[in-house]
Parts: sequence; C-alpha cells; structure tokens
Amino acid sequence: MDSIGLFKACEVATAPVQVNDCQPVGQEATTGDSGLSGAPVVAAALESVEVQYQGNMGCPVTPHVPLPKGGVGRVVAIGVDTLDLGLYVSWDKAYWEEELHPELVRYRNSAALSRGEDGKLWTESPVGPLVMMPGKMGAYRYHVVASDFHLGIQSRHDYSSAPNLYVSINAKTLWTLGVPGAVARVVEAVQFLKGTVDRVQVSRVDLAVDVKCDKEFQFDYLQAAKVSSARAVRPFIQGDTLESYYVGKGGAPIQLRLYHKGLEIIRRNKPWFLAVWGIDDPWNVWRVEFQVRRVALKRLGIDSVDDLLAKLGGLWSRLTTEWLTFRTPGDERTDRRPVEPWWESMQACASQFGPQCQLERLQLAEVTAPVDWYIMHMAGCVKSIAAILRRYDLKEAVGEIAARLIEHWEKRGNFQEEAIALAVRRGLSGGISDSVAPF
Repeated sequence: MDSIGLFKACEVATAPVQVNDCQPVGQEATTGDSGLSGAPVVAAALESVEVQYQGNMGCPVTPHVPLPKGGVGRVVAIGVDTLDLGLYVSWDKAYWEEELHPELVRYRNSAALSRGEDGKLWTESPVGPLVMMPGKMGAYRYHVVASDFHLGIQSRHDYSSAPNLYVSINAKTLWTLGVPGAVARVVEAVQFLKGTVDRVQVSRVDLAVDVKCDKEFQFDYLQAAKVSSARAVRPFIQGDTLESYYVGKGGAPIQLRLYHKGLEIIRRNKPWFLAVWGIDDPWNVWRVEFQVRRVALKRLGIDSVDDLLAKLGGLWSRLTTEWLTFRTPGDERTDRRPVEPWWESMQACASQFGPQCQLERLQLAEVTAPVDWYIMHMAGCVKSIAAILRRYDLKEAVGEIAARLIEHWEKRGNFQEEAIALAVRRGLSGGISDSVAPF
C-alpha cells in the first residue's frame, strides 16, 4: 500500500452522494474575513458568468497534470479562490455630503425596513446591479453587494492610515476572470460611484490546488505525516470518512485546509466548478488550500495586488516547503524524513501560480497595525460603554472611561513594564523574538 498503507482506496467513487445535515465540507474556505454569504438577489447573476481560462499570474489554470508515482491523482485546477482587499478611496467632499452619503443612508434604512435578507436594489452600474444590504459588513457601515463582490463602505469621504472601503471578491469571479480581471471590476464599480482609488492593499488571499484523487485521505496518516510549527488541527469526520482537515487556528495568520471539494460543490450546488475542472464527476476532488491573512502577507512583503501577482509562486513555495510539509512517518527527526511524493507534487505547483522568487521575512515593526486601526476599534467600544453608563456626551463618556482605565492599570501596577515588553516583542524597541512571527 502507498505511504505505509495509511491511504484507503476509494470504494464509493461511482456511488450516489448522500447529502446530510453535517457541517459542510470546507465551510470556512468559501467565506471572507467578514463571514459573508451571497445575497439571494444576485444569485441568478452569478450563474450567468461564462468560465474562461487565462493562464497563471493570478489567473486560474486547469493543467490536468498526473501526479508522479506515489501521488493520489491528478491536478485539475490551480488558482486564487478568495481575495479580500482594503481600498483607500477619496470622494469630492461636496459630492459625498450632498449626494452619495445621503443616498447610502436612505437605501440602507430602506433595506432595514424591508426586514428581508435579500437587500434592496440601489442602482444599476457597469458591473451589474448594486444591492444595498440592511446590515454592516464587519466594521464598515454600508454593505453593498454586486454579482462579483461584496463591498463595505465607511461613513467618510476620505481615508486616514486605514482603508475606508473593504472588498471581498466572490470565488466564481476569481476563477472566471482571474485576479487582474476581478480587481478591475471592483475599481470600475468604485469609479462609477465617482470615487478615486488611491491605493489597494491585500487583506487576505486563499491559494488553492484541486486534485481528482484516486484514493481517500485518512486522518491517522495526515497526523503522522504532518510537519508544521502549527499545532492546532481540526478534522471533520462523517462516520468513518474524513471530509476536512484543517491545520492552524481559525483566526491565525496562516491556515491549511485540505478538504473534499467535490462533496462541497454537491452540497452547495456549485455545478460551475465542473467547467473549471474540465470533468463531469466531482466526486473525490480534494482541495489543498492555504488561507493567508494580512499580517503574514505584509511580513513577506506582499502589500499591493501587484506584489501579490509577482510573488504568488514564491508564496505557494514558502507555504508548502517551510510552513508545512507532509513527510513519510518514521524517523523522530522530521528533517530526515523524505517528503511524501504527493506533497512534492503540491510543491511543484508553485510554477503554475507564477514566477519563482525568494520571499524575505520583514521585521515585525514594519507590519504593526497603524494607531488609527486601534482607534477605529476603540471607537466602537467607547460607544457601547457610553450606552451602558448612560453617558451620552462624548467628552464626558471618554473622561469616565479614561478614569476607569487609569484605575485599572494602577491596581495592576505594571503598565509600563508590559508596554515595554510588548514593544520589544513586536520589534518596536530593541530585539525581536522569532517565536511570535506568523511563520
């Protein structure tokens, strides 16, 4: 048997799939940081998109590459499955105050009054209908949905050191248009709203390789073969069958998801993936997917979309050779254990993502969040505390909160010590410990 007999031959490849109520396979893999689901009002528009293939450099490819001896099948797709962006956008102040912002307020209130989850059609645009949703998109007050993406807009006409728009691009758009085409759609929509995009930063990216497997993965094998500094593992097992295997905590800068993608598209009714894969039967298509958040991306010098496109190959290589490998179980010293052939095949996919490059890790001081980012989060806390204390005057509320904070730290008596220690750990003063690095 392959790999010390810990893979199980797939005996149900042609059997009908029974859909049950267990947790969906790859659930986290299909949502952005904001945890959004697609709005029903734009679902039909999504189904009308024609699938095209445009090579690598952020565009999906369907190589149908057989894996070498010892592998588990053949690669059927390589690409970016999730892309979240922070946009720094400016509007003419008069236009924002007199036209756009009042319109945003009016349609958001109207959507909220409708008491539905579908949202309210706001306007037609060059990228299709824009639908206003009743709630927020994370920390962004206005949540607008297009067929290609979700857009969060803050209540201001400009930005400071943090983005004032947040975009989560749909997976289908990325697999259809590739990263450059998908980002162009977002910019077109913002320009339609008379905004000027001054900067685009990457907040999250998920890189995926889909494999049509001849065999199923087993949890015991994966545990024995996994070599990674990330210790957290979350398997999802239905009966005796492993459906998903996650490495890394849910909110960690980096996470691996290995899961039965074919089962997921059946449960979630995503037949368009068959065109991406170029096959008729989705059964036993597994996905190897890395989710990389902004703190890890910036640590590797990936800030803009151009950075991402130039470094996709190097990023995949780093993830599959340094952050995580699967090696033949046996020797206690993991560095002496040979990499499993199927994982070598995953490593070799780096060239399909883009040019090979060496990613150098930056000092943590260069990736620390700006003060305005913390202020934005504190502002929400101030409002909540003011409501509890019934202090509705801003200065009065902030004054009482400040007094309570000072009292809190005086009781603990170690504010200066802890602040200095944190600065050192983050590379803001003195040395730095690699133990706090994302990887």
